[in-house]
Amino acid sequence: MDIESRVSESDTLNSKLSIQFIKNNPFFSLYVFGFVIGSLVRILVSIVYTGMTHPDEVFQSIEMGHYLAFGYGYVPAEFQQTNPGIPEYARSRSWVLPFLISIMFRIGTFLHLDYYDGTLTLIHLTAAFNSILLIPAVYKLTTEVTENKKIGYLAGFMVAINWRLLYFSTRLLYNTVFLPEYFFGLYVVLKYLKSDHEIKARDSLIVIFCLGVVTYTRLDLLILLASFFLMIYLFRYQRQVKVYMTKWVKIGLLMLLGWILGMSLDFILYHSTSIVDFGTVPLQWFRFNIIKSYSDIFGLVPFGAYAYYLVYKPGLLLWVSSILIYYLIRLFKPSMFDFNEVIRTQRKNLDMTFLMLVLAWLIYESPWRSLPFFWESMSHKEERFVSNLSVLLLIILAQFIFMITYIVKEKGNNSSSVPKSRLKRPSFDLQTYLVFFLMVLFALTSIGSFYNPSTAPVTFNEGTNAALEHINRVAVNLKGVIIVEKWFWTGAFTYLHRNVSVFWVNFNEQFPLTAKSVFDSQFSSGYNYAVIPKYKLDLYPFYVKYLAEGGWVVDALVHSDTYVFRHP
Repeated sequence: MDIESRVSESDTLNSKLSIQFIKNNPFFSLYVFGFVIGSLVRILVSIVYTGMTHPDEVFQSIEMGHYLAFGYGYVPAEFQQTNPGIPEYARSRSWVLPFLISIMFRIGTFLHLDYYDGTLTLIHLTAAFNSILLIPAVYKLTTEVTENKKIGYLAGFMVAINWRLLYFSTRLLYNTVFLPEYFFGLYVVLKYLKSDHEIKARDSLIVIFCLGVVTYTRLDLLILLASFFLMIYLFRYQRQVKVYMTKWVKIGLLMLLGWILGMSLDFILYHSTSIVDFGTVPLQWFRFNIIKSYSDIFGLVPFGAYAYYLVYKPGLLLWVSSILIYYLIRLFKPSMFDFNEVIRTQRKNLDMTFLMLVLAWLIYESPWRSLPFFWESMSHKEERFVSNLSVLLLIILAQFIFMITYIVKEKGNNSSSVPKSRLKRPSFDLQTYLVFFLMVLFALTSIGSFYNPSTAPVTFNEGTNAALEHINRVAVNLKGVIIVEKWFWTGAFTYLHRNVSVFWVNFNEQFPLTAKSVFDSQFSSGYNYAVIPKYKLDLYPFYVKYLAEGGWVVDALVHSDTYVFRHP
């Protein structure tokens, strides 16, 4: 036999072995496929999208990181020492995330990386690689909750390919950037609760940083943690209340250490001098959002907005409806599902995680404020706030899909009148066929949300940030920059990377005279560049007139949607 024939036979054998491995391990293969695809897309998204999915993404994270690293940047009210207008607004945000980002800025400077193509890319890639960790974190947590690796693999796959979660988890938002650590922390806690041993030193550190520091930076993440605590107790530890509570006291003390670390960092970075200022950040956040309800300033949306963000917008209405139908059928005909121990165990696990999601969602919807006025608008709501609930919903869907396919498989086996000895063993059993069919359907609905203009992620300021980068690269004698846009829609100093004056203009058609004064020669003597999105010029054509009268000329059109003007 010649060498080519041997190589051909070897390749054929390897191919057969690979196919056989997939046949024997379909759930694991699905997970690996999702992990690879999800990781590649996350990396691509982090590099391609330099804008933001929400205005807070820049000025609460990367802009503040730039400020810490280079000593200049726009500091919004929540990061300032004092705020005469709204005292509760000052010092209401933690410096933990900006501090971590500032380290990346310093690493880029130390390595002499090109600022735009090197350092900023490094920061976005770090966010992407961090978001990839959410996939194994969800796999581990789901496996621990359900005591079933197959369901863990399904949940990991669903998290990996869900478009909206994929996109959000790569963005530099407090609520999303810590999701991998948060869910891994929940996994460690659950593993500890189920063990008969004391918590290990490594796991203690994980609880301190992944739950303590993380919940300190975003207090809303405590909501799901509280729901987790209650449901685990009700479904698993009612008869061991003393042991359960003792373990949670230890977990709470470890989390408190994480809070103390976060408070210490903020105490230093806020340049505090009095011990009274220690722990100001969560207190100010509580005063601003809960006691004073100033979050209403940022917009009102109807009650049920979180359900809209969680279910309808990502294209999961069909799946959630299927779960509700399942519960309705089970209510009237429980024997249809409870026919063996495997189903009974998974039913209890599904009930626990389902109620965990419902309780957390209701707390997010603030029922204590909405019950008297159920139809009224509620305070500030954003999709990013329920990103942790989106993960939990995908875990529930994975449990549901596994259980339904298992029920169909078992019913099919039990109802067959043909002796099993006469049946030819299929390459994939019925459960596997159903799983892959349902997973393809899930993938289509998830990806479909990306192509639907009404539900696709919105990116702000791709052009504005690119225009600021253009100015830095070409301007020789840069005095200052006028930006015709909301200040919180621009990463001004991050993308400009020049310590010069920046003036934001957010005037509309009601203020033409004010707009004129901005672009006349007297004012513009201190500013020789301006950035104006094309849609602003289309909406308010008087800008063109005032620019011409002030002597401004077009320097560049960036991204086909943003003009850069220069004043000679």
